Parts: sequence; structure tokens; C-alpha cells
Amino acid sequence: MGPSGSGKTSLLNVISQRASLSKGSIVEGCVSVNDRQLDAGDFGKMGAFVQQDDVLVQLLTPKELLTFAARMKTNLGEAFIADRVDRILRRLQLDGCKNTMVGGFMRKGLSGGERKRTSIGYEMITEPSLMILDEPTSGLDSHTSTKII
Repeated sequence: MGPSGSGKTSLLNVISQRASLSKGSIVEGCVSVNDRQLDAGDFGKMGAFVQQDDVLVQLLTPKELLTFAARMKTNLGEAFIADRVDRILRRLQLDGCKNTMVGGFMRKGLSGGERKRTSIGYEMITEPSLMILDEPTSGLDSHTSTKII
């Protein structure tokens, strides 16, 4: 937590090994998980990062997006993929909108809370040991924020 511009997102990007530092930048220290220091590229093997702003494909549905993620990020068969997708949709309370297009500026679709939960579900598909979420409740009402937390 901190004021706007204090470096919260930058810190999360460094921890999750997503940041390429600008020339002259220096980062000191190490990131350890369960007393094991992470090497470059290790975070993606055990963790997931949900960005502040979603980058969901507007013409796909939550079910289609999670199925796509499972096909790209796992070696599961179709029956296991369908089961995992259904479990995540239920856990994130997306059953009611699982077949609704994400939508965007020009096309009505999911609500802000549904979009945020879909982004979280997209990263949950690999069953990561650790998830880092950048401002997961920003722009959401208190009820939806509580559900996400």
C-alpha cells in the first residue's frame, strides 16, 4: 500500500521478474520463496501475476479465455481442461456470465468485477503456488472487492 506514484507496481514487476530495468537502474537484494532464492525466469514456474489493467480479448467469453489459457499453459487433456475451467468459473462466481463476451469500450460485456475475476481466473489456470495481484480491487464496489479478497 502506498500513495500513487510510490513504486508499488514497479516493485511487483521486479519481484515477479516482469521488469526490464532502464539503463542505469540498480536493484539490490534477492527474492526467496520457501528459503530458496529465485533465479532469473523462476517466478513463472511457480507464480502468476495479475496486472492492474486487464488485457482480455474482448470478443471471447470467460469460459473461452480460461480454456485457451489452459491449452496454452498446461499439458492437460480436454476433459481435464474442461473440469479445471468449470472449477475456476464456479470458485470465482463467474457461472452466470461464463458465456458472455468480455466486451469493451464499443461493445457491452462483462462488468468491471467480472472482468477482474476473469483476469484472476486466467492466471489461476496453472494452479500457481503464489499469485501477485496489482491493485486487484481498484475501481470496484465494496461488495465485489470483498469477494475478490
